[in-house]
Amino acid sequence: MQSRVFWLAITCLLFLPQVVRVQIADPDLWGRISVGAVLFQAGHLPRVDDFSYTANGAPWIDHEWLSGVLFYAVLDALGEPGLLLLKYGLFGSCFLLIFVLHGRLYRVAPIVTAAAVAATSRGYLLGFLATVRSQAFSFPFLLFFLYFLESVRLERLTPRHLLWLIPAAALWANLHGGVAMGLLAVGTYGAAELAMGRYRSARRMLALLPAMGVAMAILNPYGLDYLSFLAKAWTLDRTAIAEWQPLLAGGLNTENAVGAALVLFGGVLAVGGSWDALLRRLRGAEADRNRPDALAPSALLLLWIAMTLIAQRLLPFLALTLAAVLPIYGRLWGSSPWLRERAGAWATMLSRTRIAGTILLVLALVGASSWGWLSGGRPLLASVLPSERMGGGAMHAVYPDGAVRFLRDSPYAGNLLNPFTQGEFLYWTLYPKFRVAIDGRFEEVYDIAHFWDVFAFYQQFAPGRPKRVIEYANRSGADFVIFRTTFRSLRVLASDPAWTTIYRDAAFAVLARREVLERRPPDPGAPEPTSRRASTIGDFFDDFDADARRFSEYP
Repeated sequence: MQSRVFWLAITCLLFLPQVVRVQIADPDLWGRISVGAVLFQAGHLPRVDDFSYTANGAPWIDHEWLSGVLFYAVLDALGEPGLLLLKYGLFGSCFLLIFVLHGRLYRVAPIVTAAAVAATSRGYLLGFLATVRSQAFSFPFLLFFLYFLESVRLERLTPRHLLWLIPAAALWANLHGGVAMGLLAVGTYGAAELAMGRYRSARRMLALLPAMGVAMAILNPYGLDYLSFLAKAWTLDRTAIAEWQPLLAGGLNTENAVGAALVLFGGVLAVGGSWDALLRRLRGAEADRNRPDALAPSALLLLWIAMTLIAQRLLPFLALTLAAVLPIYGRLWGSSPWLRERAGAWATMLSRTRIAGTILLVLALVGASSWGWLSGGRPLLASVLPSERMGGGAMHAVYPDGAVRFLRDSPYAGNLLNPFTQGEFLYWTLYPKFRVAIDGRFEEVYDIAHFWDVFAFYQQFAPGRPKRVIEYANRSGADFVIFRTTFRSLRVLASDPAWTTIYRDAAFAVLARREVLERRPPDPGAPEPTSRRASTIGDFFDDFDADARRFSEYP
């Protein structure tokens, strides 16, 4: 036990700096916090949209409502550091579940677990680089499901223990729509048990699916509508969103090479495990505890690989599953006994001597002395908002914090046409003065045709077709339009006499219809802020109670 705890602590300490080094505020976080603000201030969950002017009054099913309430409560009680501590807790819980699964089910030495976690780290770290987001809950939940499915498959637990997955699925469904991954895992294991002729086990696993569906509908404020929404959300075309594009959409490059390597490595293991299991099934060989078949985990890996190739956002699920089941394949081909014997002896020696304490002290000193380099100067308990203040030009500008401060303090109000990525940040900071045109609630409130219209306005209309930019802006119902300064459509609309620039910095510009201005617009050439410090989440919560009260009249 001491050895396992030691290696768990070492693993967390070594990988935490990698998370901090590229930690930025996730755009979806602001939308989740807004849901919590509506619940605590208006006294109800938002059932219709009031954040946008394009879908105002449309029914809204928020499949992540509980995570938003949790984020809001943590932010209210502990501030920005609380959000980061929550993320680190979810990050560490994934390691804990993998160590427990390896120790209790596969009986491998903890150094083997640490090696498996390290080998797949670049894949699952992608899910924890931003500020805590709702999908971070799905990763430990998936590992929780794997633990029970594997325990029953290997006869370490009785089938009745699978009943724990029913309330777990209901809770997961309220936190994030990634519960679909859990349902797929259960269905895959049930199908694999059926293929291997273990019919009783297969029936019990497959019977969980309708039971979980009923629990998800009953223990959810949206009822049966949630299930139909979930089916719709998982079938939408999201290829316009970068993280939902196929893994190799841009060809094999340094960014997706790691994902491609994990797909290849996992694919080789999964195909080999499936082939071995099916051959043994055809030969009538019985599985035993020393060498059980690997059809279920192999089929699950193949499913995750296919889904990752379609949508790269699912790569963390593949990486964590691969880390969790990796010892199966070592045992399957007879390589793990030698490794387990020697690695286990070494780990035991470390835990029983002063060598462990010495190594831990050295690692702590090295980590402390090199923290600034490892983290790239990023704070441990804060998340940066990339903006014009970070320098480097507009390529680093993700958040229009300068434009938001200007609009928030201005006498203006109305409909704001905006790019997709910044939508939730805009409505958290500017509601109810401004309502947005589009935001991250892609599948929840917006018509798909509207999404593509806004996307085309910013990305496609300007080259050679300037009239379409002006036509769309005039018929969109927008009083104001916010642009990245790199967008060609900015120059097109700025040349139209019906529009005028009221704000501009190195990264973003805001144009307004002349007819809606309440007073002479400020000089667009005004100097930028002298401070070059990047904003953090905490900078937009100077007065948390005052910010939250803006949502008290939400319908």
